[in-house]
Amino acid sequence: MIQFTFAQLTTFAAVCQHGSFAKAARVLGKDRSTLSEHVSNLEISLGVILFDRTSNSPQLTNEGSQIYHQAILLLRNASELEQTAINILSKEGKEFTISLDTTVPDMLIYNVNKSVSLQFVDTIFNWVHYDRDNAFNLLLEGEIDILIMLPNESTRLVIPPKGIGHCALGNLPGAFYSGANSPLQQLDSVSVQDLQLEKRYVLKNFVDAGLSDSNRFSNYQQIIDKEELLLRLLEDSGWAFLPKHLVKKTKNNIVELQTNFLNDVWQIRYLLLYRNTKGKIIPEIVNEIKNQFRIMASEN
Repeated sequence: MIQFTFAQLTTFAAVCQHGSFAKAARVLGKDRSTLSEHVSNLEISLGVILFDRTSNSPQLTNEGSQIYHQAILLLRNASELEQTAINILSKEGKEFTISLDTTVPDMLIYNVNKSVSLQFVDTIFNWVHYDRDNAFNLLLEGEIDILIMLPNESTRLVIPPKGIGHCALGNLPGAFYSGANSPLQQLDSVSVQDLQLEKRYVLKNFVDAGLSDSNRFSNYQQIIDKEELLLRLLEDSGWAFLPKHLVKKTKNNIVELQTNFLNDVWQIRYLLLYRNTKGKIIPEIVNEIKNQFRIMASEN
């Protein structure tokens, strides 16, 4: 049986890719003489001359060109084998699921996904929406790996179970909105009493987080599950408290109300929960979510 080492194959491939032993030595951080010895031993093991060394730079022989393509495939497979073994030892898989509140900005998801996909090219990242109770149970059961949710009174008081990490992710600004033709837009300054006379539309996930109870304002409250539907309804009547980034991306004829009962921007808080693992992928996703959230919060 022909015997060779992966160090020899790696050296051979590097010389092919960089065109000389000197450049390959700099890239690999090894002595040129060591690389030359690796290639010579590989030629002896295979019984094939890989390079024509009569010129200033090594030229692949026909046989060497055939060996090169096979060597690249073998090295690639070896790398995948090594990564599989690492994943098994770290109990990490190739697929991760992140559940999000529907109000999490799309651009945040895009930026996080782009970053972690470049770091872990063979890993699949699923971005999904579950209702808050179902999502939390799925996290405890290990069916999802990371959860971004709106905290309510119960989540503020409960210490996450063993194996679950948590972080107060931060705040994003919200505001009161109505359609451009709403009677509320005719007022110089909108009061709580003005809002009480009009229908309020509220997102279902805000209801689940308790935001509709603590900030009810109106006796005419209509719960809407879909953001797109709420925005269409809002064009014709009523008002709603919404994340500013949600309204910015829409083409609907929605305008912010000027209120007299807020001295500052009303913030929407987000909570990050995740499975604590020995692997490196979940911590990297969590760190990137934190980084992108900080950037987004600073821009709003």
